[in-house]
Amino acid sequence: MTIKPLDEIPVTYVVADGGVGGSRAAFDRLEAKVGSLKGRRFFGALRQGEYRACVAIEPGDEPAALTAPRRPPT
Repeated sequence: MTIKPLDEIPVTYVVADGGVGGSRAAFDRLEAKVGSLKGRRFFGALRQGEYRACVAIEPGDEPAALTAPRRPPT
């Protein structure tokens, strides 16, 4: 497997309840905020046991409408 670092991508995200096992519900909550994930870049991120369902912010998005509750970084 090759690991390729990505350039910084501005995202909004939803933290999954229950870690990776809650990822489906987290993406459902995220999709409710952005309308549809179809055609958008989305990612799953695991950081210190916290799973985040993420979607890239696109030109024309209104960040205030997409803002998901966020926990302070650890």
